[in-house]
Amino acid sequence: MALVNKKAEEKAIRALDKAWGDAATAHRGRAVAGLYAPDGVCAWPDEKPIRGKAAILKAWTALCKDKKLMLKFTPTRITIADAGDMASDFGVCRGRFGAGSGTISAVFKYVVVWTKVRGSWKVLYDIYNFNAPLPAPSGDTGAKPKKRARKKK
Repeated sequence: MALVNKKAEEKAIRALDKAWGDAATAHRGRAVAGLYAPDGVCAWPDEKPIRGKAAILKAWTALCKDKKLMLKFTPTRITIADAGDMASDFGVCRGRFGAGSGTISAVFKYVVVWTKVRGSWKVLYDIYNFNAPLPAPSGDTGAKPKKRARKKK
């Protein structure tokens, strides 16, 4: 068995984390979805698991329609398996999302499990949760839309 250069593999995953954030911020959902393994899974807060390439592409395409979307991943610990075929990536992400007429900025933690697919790292599992409840959107008045008066028959 060949020795695994764990430092080089960690460097490759750090580069993929940056590419992921850059692609999401540039609203390129197809590029983000391309980072996932064919049997990849997104386990996002308050949603059922999103499984497989087609569903992940649909989810990221929808998410990237948000023109306020911004993601910046900062890995704090990357562990490479001795065989060099799997890795775990734990870190913090700073994000911005559109919400109505406002914007929500949030910090959250994530865990990504990477697997090698034909020699390239691909996301097998993508899970995150927020460090605190989401704040109210900035720039949003918080006013509820007015109800239309019903016409009497």
